[in-house]
Amino acid sequence: LILKMSAHYENLEYFLLRKWPYAKDICLIALLINGCLKTRKTDPLKTWHPLKDFVHTLLNTSASGTIGPILVGELANPIANDAVISYFILIWFLSYRLDKQFVRIFSTIGIFQIVIFLATLSRGNNVCMFTDKALKRIQKFGFPTSKYHPIPFTGPIIAGMVRGSGGLYFPPDKGIGGFKTGIPFNAQVALIAAATYHILVNDPSFIGENARDMVEFSFGSRSVNPNMVKCVMVLFISGMNVLQSFTRYKDFNPFYPVWEAAYYATGIPRASKKKIE
Repeated sequence: LILKMSAHYENLEYFLLRKWPYAKDICLIALLINGCLKTRKTDPLKTWHPLKDFVHTLLNTSASGTIGPILVGELANPIANDAVISYFILIWFLSYRLDKQFVRIFSTIGIFQIVIFLATLSRGNNVCMFTDKALKRIQKFGFPTSKYHPIPFTGPIIAGMVRGSGGLYFPPDKGIGGFKTGIPFNAQVALIAAATYHILVNDPSFIGENARDMVEFSFGSRSVNPNMVKCVMVLFISGMNVLQSFTRYKDFNPFYPVWEAAYYATGIPRASKKKIE
């Protein structure tokens, strides 16, 4: 909403919602670079067999693009989009053959943050997109919703969250290990973004109406624009990831006081503050 007050809102929307030429390709390349960079840092001596390295990196990098579409009845991205495999083969080969140079270049302060921002630009858009897709899919097939709520509520939010944090569950040998000390930060961000977007944009119940009224009252806006909400969610997700890419802020979590209050109120043991990779 603050963005809409700016004279540059249209330019920000154009950029954040990836309406510029080759935006999706560039963001995809950034995502693949980041995935290959993680593998190189995980196995710097290249002790894995190249095939394991290739498959592990592919599954880890395309996890959200595999699980998310399947949840809404679509083909996984690596199957439906040739660009994913084509770009991946090239970037993985460069990262494997030129491993030290690759890590040095893309770990440089500034370059690394640009890669993270572009990679999470896609993630932020996809969280909102798949929240909408799940809602439409459920409604299209006429699945019964709760008698207490006029539209599917939890399903779309879960789909949006998974689309924004699929790497936590892939490759399959990870299991649910990422949740052993709490909800990983990427899942927290995706969950909050998906829920906020769904409530403000799609929910016609008193929950959505009151949320929109609060936003409109607070910022003096006449109506909540879906693209405006999406821009804020994309900035939120990208901003949090870029901030945590700096060593000093790698454990930063703005929701920590909320979780502490929840632990105190419920009596559930506290989770570790340490960020889960």
